[in-house]
Amino acid sequence: MPVLKKRQRSSESRTVQSRRKKQLYLPLKQPESDQLCLQARLSFQAMREGRGDRATVMNMASISLMCEMITAAGHGLLPLPLIQQARKGAFDALDTGAMSGVWAFTDALINQFTLVINEYDRQMRETRLHAIIAASEKVEHLVAKQGQRRNEECPSEIRED
Repeated sequence: MPVLKKRQRSSESRTVQSRRKKQLYLPLKQPESDQLCLQARLSFQAMREGRGDRATVMNMASISLMCEMITAAGHGLLPLPLIQQARKGAFDALDTGAMSGVWAFTDALINQFTLVINEYDRQMRETRLHAIIAASEKVEHLVAKQGQRRNEECPSEIRED
């Protein structure tokens, strides 16, 4: 009898695994993509209105990284250099804001992010979940690597995190 139960569990788990694998080839469900896009749009609106802060710029930088990774994987419509330029502008604004306390954004950067945010929205609605997960893992790896590099450069006694 115990063997029969194992087979039933195995069969059920294979069915669940099969469903999960199939879901990886579908786009995000609409409520999830809407939530991600809303967060991106709120940050972008704060940036456009000049109400941006460190969190806003970090969010815009991560959005540009995600968009860049998904585009590099072949699921983008914007030219990669445009997305990279927007990402660089976000990191420049982050550096400037951290040093001066002033979170200002140029019109050129806002125009670039208008295109990037629209592309990000499209990607979240249309791109397969598998590509989004892969891009997200790459972004997490880059952030962890950057954090590790920062910890090595600045000993814990000096760091003001």
